[in-house]
Parts: sequence; structure tokens; C-alpha cells
Amino acid sequence: VCDVSPERAFEAIEAAFAEIARVARLMSTHDETSQLSLVNDRSGSEMLVVDPRVIETARASLEWSRLTDGRFDATTLPL
Repeated sequence: VCDVSPERAFEAIEAAFAEIARVARLMSTHDETSQLSLVNDRSGSEMLVVDPRVIETARASLEWSRLTDGRFDATTLPL
């Protein structure tokens, strides 16, 4: 990050790391409390309310899979 103001550069870096942490809390398959892990664990047995970004990511993944005839596969574990 480059800025004439070191403070603004630092704030931008902090904001980026905060967003990475938010995404990890939503989408990590290594964290059993993440929303994606909860969806995987409770699939078919319970309704869950999840962050719109989780749904948006799943829809985009399905679309890219369709557009690439399955060559793009976002799954690492059963969804």
C-alpha cells in the first residue's frame, strides 16, 4: 500500500486485514463455527439464516461451474 500519508496507508492495511477476517469467519472450512461450516454440517436437516455474501458466493460459484462446463469446481468438501 502506497500513500503520501502513512496513517492512511496503515488504515487501508488494517481495513484489508479486517475484511479478510470477516470473510474467514463466514467461509472457512477449517472453522466449525463459520457459516459455511454450519451450512455443510446442517444441510438438509435444519434451516439456517446466513449472510448474503455466503449466498452470493455460492450462486457465483454455481454460475462459473455452469459457464465452464464443470471445469471450475469451488467445492473442497460436500456443500
